[in-house]
Amino acid sequence: MATRLKDGKYNCSGHYDRGFTTCTNGKIIAAATVERRVLAGVKAHLISPAAIALAVSRYQEAAEEHQRMIDRERAPMEKELIEIGRRLERAQVMFMEEIIDLDTLKARTAPLETRRRELSALLSDDVSAAPARLDPGIAEAYRRLAENLHLAIEGDRRGPAPRVAQTDRAGGHRPDERSGQVRSTSARQLGRQSGLTRCPWVCAPGASKRLPRVDLGC
Repeated sequence: MATRLKDGKYNCSGHYDRGFTTCTNGKIIAAATVERRVLAGVKAHLISPAAIALAVSRYQEAAEEHQRMIDRERAPMEKELIEIGRRLERAQVMFMEEIIDLDTLKARTAPLETRRRELSALLSDDVSAAPARLDPGIAEAYRRLAENLHLAIEGDRRGPAPRVAQTDRAGGHRPDERSGQVRSTSARQLGRQSGLTRCPWVCAPGASKRLPRVDLGC
């Protein structure tokens, strides 16, 4: 769905196309309302203290379980490596006590040395970092981020008249070089991240070759 921004309000770009109505829905919604609702949803559902605390808790649980899995995989290899060390030591003692000759010593220790190198390589490659401990102040940091987004929207609203990216025939977007694009895209970007905005309009595609677009998640 394509929406057209005019005088700070959105309406369906397919409502009128060269004098012909392609969409019967003529509803209009203020851009400020869209931005306010999206930002409120982000604050409530994505970066609220409860949501951040839950995310941190689940991250720590997953990291600790991953570490336990690695430890379980390493345990038998470490045990085998210790046993190989003991067998090599016994072979050396037997040679020094002249129980076996040099050729026998080499024949016994060669496969053990090969296996020890293999295990050592596997264990060195499998070393994992300790689970990261997230900063306990992360919830406050995200709360400040939400406030900064809100202030950015308010500041941009007081600035120059906003412009939106244009859509060419191929459907691609040409970025606006003016800073006003920040306001026109903020609702779209936040909406995609939060999944909170769902436009209730049912619109047929317009035939216009070049229209300003703001995706509200339709």
